[in-house]
Amino acid sequence: MAFEVLSDPKKRKIYDEGGEQALKEGTPGEGFSFHNPMDIFDMFFGGGGRSRGPRRGKDVNREKKILEVNIDKGMKDGQQIRFTGEGDQDPELEPGDIVIVLEEREHETFIRRSRDLILKLTINLNESLTGFKRVIGTLDQRSLLIESRPGEVIRHGSYKTVEHEGMPTYKNPFEKGRLIIHFTVEFPPTGFLSEKELKQLRKLLPPGQEVIVPDDAEETVMTEFDPEMDARQQRDVVDLRC
Repeated sequence: MAFEVLSDPKKRKIYDEGGEQALKEGTPGEGFSFHNPMDIFDMFFGGGGRSRGPRRGKDVNREKKILEVNIDKGMKDGQQIRFTGEGDQDPELEPGDIVIVLEEREHETFIRRSRDLILKLTINLNESLTGFKRVIGTLDQRSLLIESRPGEVIRHGSYKTVEHEGMPTYKNPFEKGRLIIHFTVEFPPTGFLSEKELKQLRKLLPPGQEVIVPDDAEETVMTEFDPEMDARQQRDVVDLRC
């Protein structure tokens, strides 16, 4: 029956022009009459019978509206911005809210950790021993000069901080966190110095540890080792045994 109402042009026209009452009365010669056509529509669309609550699309107010979302300085990943009462408008219920959840994208230069910004900086061995300079562009379009002091040695894996150059504090943007610099020191490749240059370098650098080698000491050969590669190989061996 519901399919007939929807697909039959005459019956659909009766409903469109006269509404529910016209369908109740039917038309002469049609032989089409039932108590409540909306019961059939509800059953056809999965209602299972006459609906006692509001029908979505009829009682819920829908309209297009542009909401302006303001992202304040210092807001974090996962933080919510709530628009109270801007959700579905139902005459029998309190209006719902629209909640915007922030998703922070990764930055190509900085890593955020709360109010701090972490910068991974690579320098070579020369710069590590004799000094370096770098110009860093900030998130607010400023330029910072980062340099080591004369005679200061920057060790591989070490950290330095620049105060008040991190992220602004939420609702207190003039208070900022730290810029944390994590150093990676690149060493030159094997064989880049001649024997003569090596001797000169030994004279410049602090002396190494003196070692007394016993007569029965056995010589060994060191080879390159990658712990991540080794871990993967060990897992592969276990999988094959299983």
